[in-house]
Amino acid sequence: MSITLNRIDPQGSDREALIEFFTSNDFPFHVRSEPWTRIQIEDHIDAGDFCSDDTAAYSLDDEVMGRVGYLRFEDLQDDTAMFERAGWTKEAHYRRAWPTADGHARDTVAYAILCEEWEHGTAVGFLRIQPAARFAARSRA
Repeated sequence: MSITLNRIDPQGSDREALIEFFTSNDFPFHVRSEPWTRIQIEDHIDAGDFCSDDTAAYSLDDEVMGRVGYLRFEDLQDDTAMFERAGWTKEAHYRRAWPTADGHARDTVAYAILCEEWEHGTAVGFLRIQPAARFAARSRA
């Protein structure tokens, strides 16, 4: 499975798909869990909440399933925006871990950044324990 990010045009060719997504889905673990009304999402689009000098929106497109979601990046003009500081690492992919009101479960992912990565602008990676070292440590105990 391959997912790509594609910049959307909420004022143009992607407007109806964006409205359809927000008016036909609920978001049980977000601040606003119920679907938006058409007028509400149109107001957000018209206010530039998906496309402005400070905001960019992208679709998440699966090669088999088509469009599966959206991402919105904010504070793009901020000199300390997290995306410019970089260093975020995908730490987990929880399969079927996000329960929904209809009884189905959805996948979710977790990203994080350590304080030292943020402060120094570098990624530290994961600590790896070699299997031989683990077994040797157990046998000495």
